[in-house]
Amino acid sequence: MRKIKLSGKLLCLVSVILTLGGLTVNIQASEKILPAISRTEVLLPSDSDELAWRYNVKMAAFTGGCSCFVYELNTPELIKWRIAEMKKEGLNTIMLNGLHMHLCLLERWSEIVEYVKTLTLLAHENGMKVIFHHDVPIVHNNGTGLNYVIEHIDWLQRDIQYDRPAFNRFCFNNPEFRKSYFDRVEDLVRKTDIDGVKLDEVTFIDKEYCGCRYCRERFTMETGLILPTENNSSVLFNQKNPIWIAWLNWRKRSVGDWWVDMRKRFNIVKPDFCIMIYSTHYGFTSNWATNNLGFDLLQSARGCDFLGTEIMTRNVYDSYRAVYAYRKAKAGLGDFYGSPVYGLVYHLNDPVYAYFGWAMNHMNRQTTLMSTIVGEKSSHYLDWNEKMNCRYAKPMSDIAIVFSGNARDFGGILPYMPDVFGTSQCLSDAHIQHDIIMQGDLLNGLKLSQYKLLMLTCLGNMSEKEVQAVRQYVAMGGTLFVSGHTSLLNESGFEQPDFQLADVMGVDALKGRLYKAPTTILMNADGKTLTIPYSAVKVKLRKDAKIIAEIINKEQKPIVPAIVSNTYGKGQCLYSALPLGILNNQPEYRYGKKMEFEKNQAVCDFYMSLVKDITHDNLDFKGIDIPEKVLVNVCKQNVKDKKEVLVHLLNATGTGVKKGDIIPGKSDWKKRGNPFPPLERDIVFDIRPGGNVSSAVIVSPDYKGERPVKLEKLDNGYLKVTVKKEDLQAYSIVYLELLNN
Repeated sequence: MRKIKLSGKLLCLVSVILTLGGLTVNIQASEKILPAISRTEVLLPSDSDELAWRYNVKMAAFTGGCSCFVYELNTPELIKWRIAEMKKEGLNTIMLNGLHMHLCLLERWSEIVEYVKTLTLLAHENGMKVIFHHDVPIVHNNGTGLNYVIEHIDWLQRDIQYDRPAFNRFCFNNPEFRKSYFDRVEDLVRKTDIDGVKLDEVTFIDKEYCGCRYCRERFTMETGLILPTENNSSVLFNQKNPIWIAWLNWRKRSVGDWWVDMRKRFNIVKPDFCIMIYSTHYGFTSNWATNNLGFDLLQSARGCDFLGTEIMTRNVYDSYRAVYAYRKAKAGLGDFYGSPVYGLVYHLNDPVYAYFGWAMNHMNRQTTLMSTIVGEKSSHYLDWNEKMNCRYAKPMSDIAIVFSGNARDFGGILPYMPDVFGTSQCLSDAHIQHDIIMQGDLLNGLKLSQYKLLMLTCLGNMSEKEVQAVRQYVAMGGTLFVSGHTSLLNESGFEQPDFQLADVMGVDALKGRLYKAPTTILMNADGKTLTIPYSAVKVKLRKDAKIIAEIINKEQKPIVPAIVSNTYGKGQCLYSALPLGILNNQPEYRYGKKMEFEKNQAVCDFYMSLVKDITHDNLDFKGIDIPEKVLVNVCKQNVKDKKEVLVHLLNATGTGVKKGDIIPGKSDWKKRGNPFPPLERDIVFDIRPGGNVSSAVIVSPDYKGERPVKLEKLDNGYLKVTVKKEDLQAYSIVYLELLNN
């Protein structure tokens, strides 16, 4: 066997042997694969007045959907009529759909450009923005699509096993296709002055693609590795093989690179140009799109500046626990890139679902896109003058939960994503203010220092840089909560001999890894026991660490630690061998589906008691008397030197879907009852606003004017705030204005 030394920038991860055309590469076990040329360029427009419209978008389609002809309204007079109609409905942005698979209709492209130019000119005269929506790589046999495929058959995506072309999709990494498309849309922007685009399907077809020579060449150039051409290679589709992991990561990165390169072309013509992108919440809860299609919002957001979600439940109201957690994750993605976020609310023409969905987005600093409901007015909240300024508002949270794309895609041992979102749901039930931040934020020490508690919940996949950043955060006085197998894998999902954070956690991982469910733990402080129907990681206590609770066997004898406290430097870490969020992770159920979830209140209460203990209950916001189903989110904003703290309150107390029930579609509220029942008691919370309060009022789309709230000064900078029960009907915001010091 001939060993070949790869690029000096290439370190290797595990032992693999790759053979291609007689060439053999031996990658040693103790090393780690990193890309030789890893492009992680981010290219986004800076926040500007020219792009401020994104924070207050009210958008609708100009004519029909994707299958329409674009130019149904084919005269200036008809275009003016439709623009006037849209303005009357309170809309300010036009989504131009139609001829969606534009590669089948390129013979009409010049007509399309002229039409878009006319529409955009008239829209701009009326103060409206225009977004052009079409598909990038898909081509069908209709129109001139078949001829276009025959002329450019070498542009098609090809499967990695047999080199067979897919006759309905071009490879966006093909340099000739890339140039042809970039030239066409750059010319479109130059000639029409449109304000943005929404471009679809910049992905691979599935996990078998793309094995064209351009993808293979770029993969090798950027990683120093070679993807085998043998159709029976053990590398292919093998997530235990580091070459395959590197390939999957490269695919995701190449999609992100495409968006960055597209942005560069738009910048030539119009630097303040908007690129919209969207996915469903499955972008956070599933690795199907990332590992099959190469589509990862964390990568695509490197070039796209308006990040959206299709909220697929259709019944946001009864799925509020899940959707609220996912909206927090999307807010975290937007914050990481400094980009605004929108949520597309499908509401089944139910005005309650529409209003509730808008309010949930708004309290998370997000814009809502949704269709109007015939006969129903929504202007009382869409045009509400007391809305938060989503451009300037920032979260005011005590705790950060970390979301990791690596753990989503290559996690193992214990489920990762359910623990993240179950943890968020428990915190929201307890009204504990928290953010879901991105894994890249771990390298931002300034951001981490803003939080009183950092939570790594079953976050197995961690790089050496991330481990060191967390270690430094705790050593400098930070407080850390860790659960399950956190740091037991590297970033690519390969198991390590021990926790990478073992010194911080105060425990070492034992062989055999898991203690199988159910797990009964014994609390050392009071002798109480709690049975948790889930597996735990087997660990051994390190010197000077302290056992808070132990796992006991059937004979009630302690066998391994369950909860461990450890001091590291100036900081503190609390480790749980059990994933405490999983059992309380409610999925996003679509209407018509049976509710399979039931909250485990005992585990949730225990989990929240640990959070309060490790933070010494030193939180800037404390819910003193707030119903569990009233959602609370605290933000701060500084607009024109007016500093305010905003406490959002959303009443979900009318939801009552239980395990075994069917998630309702459009509801008959006369039969079902008031969706926003009157509260039984006043709302009371303590808050440290960060300054002296000059005024305190509550406002709502549900009534006119401002209403006072009661303030009482407490020790340590706290205020006790009392909101009269009648002042929260559906949705309200408490505004605390701060004195300028």
